[in-house]
Amino acid sequence: MASRRATLGTVETTGKRFRARYERYGQRHTPGHTFSTEGAAWAWLRSEQTLIDRDEWTPPANRRAEAQAAQAAEELTLDSFARTWMDNRTTPRGSPLATKTRYEYERYLTGRLQTLAERPLTSLSRADVDAWWLANSEVPTLRHHIYAFLASVMADALDRELIPENPCRVQHAGSRTAKRSRHAQNELIAELTPVDVATLAEAMPERHQALVLLLAFSGLRPGEALALTRKDLRHGVSRDDVPRWTVRVTKALSKGGVGPTKTPESIRTVPLPPHLAVPLQQHLDLWATKGEDGPLFPSRLNARTPASLGQVTGSSGTSKGASLTGFNAARDAIARPELRLYDLRRWARHTWRQAGCSEFECERLLGHKLGAVTGAYFTLDLNTLWPHMDRISEQAGWTEGHPPETAVTAATGTLAQVLASLDDAMLIRTIEGLDPRQVYELIPQLPPPRVATVIALLASQGRSSQSPMGLSE
Repeated sequence: MASRRATLGTVETTGKRFRARYERYGQRHTPGHTFSTEGAAWAWLRSEQTLIDRDEWTPPANRRAEAQAAQAAEELTLDSFARTWMDNRTTPRGSPLATKTRYEYERYLTGRLQTLAERPLTSLSRADVDAWWLANSEVPTLRHHIYAFLASVMADALDRELIPENPCRVQHAGSRTAKRSRHAQNELIAELTPVDVATLAEAMPERHQALVLLLAFSGLRPGEALALTRKDLRHGVSRDDVPRWTVRVTKALSKGGVGPTKTPESIRTVPLPPHLAVPLQQHLDLWATKGEDGPLFPSRLNARTPASLGQVTGSSGTSKGASLTGFNAARDAIARPELRLYDLRRWARHTWRQAGCSEFECERLLGHKLGAVTGAYFTLDLNTLWPHMDRISEQAGWTEGHPPETAVTAATGTLAQVLASLDDAMLIRTIEGLDPRQVYELIPQLPPPRVATVIALLASQGRSSQSPMGLSE
C-alpha cells in the first residue's frame, strides 16, 4: 500500500481504489467513501483545504448527515408525514386521537387532499394551497375542516424544521359564513310543533319513524342514536302505571364504525317522555335486531350492523334523475326543507325548557360538559325529571286520561296517534290547520266515535256547511 504526504492529509491505495483522509483539531476526517482514481482523492483534499481557507469548513461527517437529512426531507411526502403526525397527536387530555377522528383525517388524505398528499412535503408552496382552496369552493364546510387539518400538520412540520415556512396562509380561511343565521335557526326550532314532529316521523320510511321520534324527544346526537342496541333501552312503569323508559348512551356511530362517545360527558342516561313507549315498543317488535346486542336501528343491508347516517337522511335529489328520499323527503312533508336531522336535538332542548327543565338539566341531558364548579356539585336526578317528561307528553297530546296504550289502539300512523289523543276542541283546531290531503289521509285512521263527535261539534257551532275539514263531499 503506497502513501504520499500532501499539504492537507494523505492518499493511500487500497487495492484498486484510493482512500483520502486528514486530521484537524485532533480528529481524523474522511469523505465517507473511496475513490476510483488517485486524482479524485487529491481533488477532494484540495476542496477541503479551500473550505478551510474560506473559513467555511465544517466536519465532513456533519455535511454528509445534513445532505442525507435534506434528501430524506425531499422524499418525505405529505401523506407519510401526516400519518406520523396522527400517530403522535394527542388531545388536550393527553389521550390519542379518537378512532373516528383519525378515520376522518385519513379520508381527507385519500380524498380531496390526495393530489397534495402524494407530493414531497418540501415541495408544497403557498400557491399550491391557495389553488387547492379555490378548487374546493363547492364544499365550503368540508373544505374548512380539511384546511384546518392541513394547517396543523404543516405547522408541526415547520416546528420540526422540515419546511422553511407554513404554506397554509389563505386569508379568512379560519372563518365560515353560516348558511343560515342564528335568528333563522331559532325561529325554525321555536315554530316546530309536536304535530310537525309526528308528521315528519310519519313521512319517514317505517324502519326509521321511531328514530325521528327518539331524536326529537331525547336530544341524542344522530350518531349516538344509531349506535344504540336493544339493551340500551330500559323499560319501566311508575306506581300509577305510567311508562318510564330511559335510554343509556355509551357509544356513537361515526364513519369509522361504532366507537366511543364524543366526550366522556356524553355518556349518560336520558329519560323518555311516556308517549314514546308505544312507538318504541312497536319498533322493537318490527324492526330492531333480535338479541340484547342487536342494533336498535339496523342497516337495510346487514341486520347485525347499525344503519348509516346516509341511509337515514336519504338522497338529496341533486344528482340527475334522483328524487328526494329518507329524511330529505320527509322534511318536505312539514314544509321545512331547511330542517336538519341535528335540529331535532336542538328542538329537544327547546321542548325540555318549555316543560320546566333547568339550564343545567338540559346541558346534562344533552351530554355537554358543565363548568368546573357547577359540574363538580350538580347531580342529575332522574326522579325529578319525570314530571317534566310527563309535561312534554301532554304537550304532544298525551294526557293521563288517554295513556299511550289506549290512545293509539285504533290509530296506525304516528300523526294519527297524536290526533287521537287530543280532546275534541283541540282536535278540531288542529285538523283545521292541516291541508286537505292530510285530512283525507288521517280522518279514516281516527276511531269512528271521534269522527262522529267532531262532526257533531262542528254542526252545533254552525260550521258544518263550511266543511273546514273537507268532509262534506
